[in-house]
Amino acid sequence: MISVLCPSRNRVELLDHSLTSLLSLVGTDTSYEVCVAADVDDVATQKYAKSHGLELSVSERYGYHRMNDYYNDLARMAHGEWLLLWNDDALMSTPGWNAEIQAAKPGVLKPRTNMLPLNIFPVVYKPLVTAVGHMSLSPHVDTWLDDVGVLAGCQYDVDIDILHDGIGRDLPHCKFDRLGRAKMSGPNRGR
Repeated sequence: MISVLCPSRNRVELLDHSLTSLLSLVGTDTSYEVCVAADVDDVATQKYAKSHGLELSVSERYGYHRMNDYYNDLARMAHGEWLLLWNDDALMSTPGWNAEIQAAKPGVLKPRTNMLPLNIFPVVYKPLVTAVGHMSLSPHVDTWLDDVGVLAGCQYDVDIDILHDGIGRDLPHCKFDRLGRAKMSGPNRGR
């Protein structure tokens, strides 16, 4: 099973668009779960998760500087043997992405993104997280896991394409930098 771990804050429209892109491209093996982290004061995200039958972790507001606490909470509640770090502003581009993950060697997987060479959506084999006792001690969870995979010699490229900051191009509160990355403004800005 694959557990998709996704913190979100007051960005239900983006979360829905992101998860739709991800779940619409699931292959024939549908053993996955989506785990969403929401702050205690973020009622909209909590309602969304509950109404869609998603696993939900509600906590105090950690904020971006404690992003690792959201992911650590989600990893503890996840049932999958693989943990996919996901963002509410990401789009999946690869049909059957879950089969690619399930066929991979245990370790830290590195999907391709438009933010190369960064591994911003690492997929980690949960027994590695369980052995250490946490997903990350750093708020930069993606970088932390990328470094762990490289240093331990267990990082593997996986044939999956993910677009980061690709959502919102059709939303009025999005502006784009010279590299085409979305910069959120207005009420849906989130963390």
